Amino acid sequence: MNKEGQTHYFWPYYEMICELAMDSMSLPVEDIEINTFSFPIDKKNIPLAKEIIAKCRNQLSQISEKDRPDQVYQASLMLFPLTK
Repeated sequence: MNKEGQTHYFWPYYEMICELAMDSMSLPVEDIEINTFSFPIDKKNIPLAKEIIAKCRNQLSQISEKDRPDQVYQASLMLFPLTK
């Protein structure tokens, strides 16, 4: 539960995705793209960061409309504070 007492019903799904990501690290490097980075940001710019993530998600979705897909990939973009 979070501070407000709401249950995050989606946590099991995200845990499964993280496990799949860990398993994918044994695949050939040309088949995967896994990276992460930390960056400083003013809290007032969090909505802009979320908007950028949404645009990226939409652009990736549009790729599948161009050709006849022969594989399914998982893309996970996470944004969370490291500072308390």
